[in-house]
Amino acid sequence: MLNEVLLIRADDNQIVEAKEVTVTFDSDSWVARFSAELPYSARDAVMPAPDPVRLIVSINGIDFQFLVERVGQSRRFVKRGVAVSGRGIACLLDAPYALSAAHINPTAMSAQQLIAASLTDTGFALSWGVTDWLVDAEALSLRGTPLAVATHVASAAGAVVAGHWSQPTLRILPRYPSAPWGWSATTPDYVIPSAIAEVEDIEWTEKPEYNVVYLSGVQSGYFAKIKRALSAGDLPAPDRTHPLLTHPEAARQLGTSILAEGGRRAGVRLSLPVLDPMGIIDICRHADYVDAGMTRRGVTRSNSIHYDGVSLRQSVTIESLP
Repeated sequence: MLNEVLLIRADDNQIVEAKEVTVTFDSDSWVARFSAELPYSARDAVMPAPDPVRLIVSINGIDFQFLVERVGQSRRFVKRGVAVSGRGIACLLDAPYALSAAHINPTAMSAQQLIAASLTDTGFALSWGVTDWLVDAEALSLRGTPLAVATHVASAAGAVVAGHWSQPTLRILPRYPSAPWGWSATTPDYVIPSAIAEVEDIEWTEKPEYNVVYLSGVQSGYFAKIKRALSAGDLPAPDRTHPLLTHPEAARQLGTSILAEGGRRAGVRLSLPVLDPMGIIDICRHADYVDAGMTRRGVTRSNSIHYDGVSLRQSVTIESLP
């Protein structure tokens, strides 16, 4: 397969020559990031005039859109070049591009409506990927940017905030699309053949394997006990409070996320090409991979795509059971 990686100015479709391109994103960061090495002749094409330039990074037909936030000079041997970097366009929802404002809900609203209201007049849409719940009136009282509101609301359900790769859309994703103890019954979003993947690194983590957690709201007086099914419920995680915990659905999702993090895990980093039909692997998805002849299932946590002018690889981290 012949790889094609293009940098394109979003305003006029001008192609910007690039020598190297890297795109990274993970489940703990709400925007993707990119960096690129350009010939010095491309410097004017990426300089702000006066606003930051928007670049589309097209990788085998899969688009990302970024704001160029830093332009610097690089030197490799005796040749001058330009080093550029930036973040996904969802960065427009936070400082320094977005202003802080007061956000309250004088009446009962759904969690989804709280975020949608903060996005009013921003030009951004909301893609809601968790179970919605009703938030009591006046439970939200926050001064901040639209991103701050989205992060606050998502945290009440143990969810992840992630900007869409190429569109002005903010995604709310479950950190765990299913709990680890149920992974064997799920259908993977990605199946990574051992023939194309190389294991780059494995990092083991150990956390207490909690089986119960007690949650409560702040003003609402809501209280919940979330216990792992078929367990004794005798190893409690630290209690958690959140002002938007006003409904069983929020408590169920947050409690599941807290309990799902416990136990021994392997962070496995795999290097593989960008190939159809799998394409670029997204975060917070179930993935199967082969480890020492055994197929394991986990959840994708990060991806770093690198193009050096010839070779195109993606380095994917998967959280899996031992």
